[in-house]
Amino acid sequence: MFRSIFRSNGPRRTGRRLFVAAAVGCLGLLGCANLDFRGERFQYDPAFELGSRLRPPDKQATPVAVTNKSMQIERNLGVR
Repeated sequence: MFRSIFRSNGPRRTGRRLFVAAAVGCLGLLGCANLDFRGERFQYDPAFELGSRLRPPDKQATPVAVTNKSMQIERNLGVR
């Protein structure tokens, strides 16, 4: 019984396991594309546009936001 655990599985069985693992991984990644991990956004308010009108966009700034709300704040502050 324990001999089968310590034996090497042959190339066919190992290749088959790798193929199944890759297929399951790819299918799992496709399912995650529909999920929104960044959270909710602010509701639209015309006052948000005031900051972008007063400040010109900064071409040297790089966005570092992770969530949707922080991306909206950066956009309103001129980070594109």
